[in-house]
Amino acid sequence: MKINLKYYALPNYLLGKKIVPEYIQDEIDPKIISDKILEMLTTGYQTELYNNFLELKEELSENGDPIEHACSVILN
Repeated sequence: MKINLKYYALPNYLLGKKIVPEYIQDEIDPKIISDKILEMLTTGYQTELYNNFLELKEELSENGDPIEHACSVILN
């Protein structure tokens, strides 16, 4: 059985946009990951990431309990 999702990482899935890198199966390679981390640390990505996680927190908290909201997004 193959599952087709637009995003695999939970933050990306919940926000419906790519906010963190996603690597699956054959894409996982120490060199690729270390290069991406260095890029993220040297390009101001931290501010963007912080703002995206604030957006995620606000969205999840919007309708009460963020855990329940996240579960309903995942299950529906």
